[in-house]
Amino acid sequence: MDDSNNKTTKNEKITIEINESTKGKTHAMAIELALTLSKQLEPWKRHVKGLTIKKNNRIFKKVS
Repeated sequence: MDDSNNKTTKNEKITIEINESTKGKTHAMAIELALTLSKQLEPWKRHVKGLTIKKNNRIFKKVS
């Protein structure tokens, strides 16, 4: 039986940045995505500026 969904990687790091210049629908989607993922981040990192999501220091998603 594969239980890989229940395993976590201790070294996994997700960083979210939201650019001030991001506006309109893209900005709204960026905020929604950031709020969705914020449960995985420390509280003080939840409120940041532009949207760059880095997973293990590699750019996972970038909205500019």
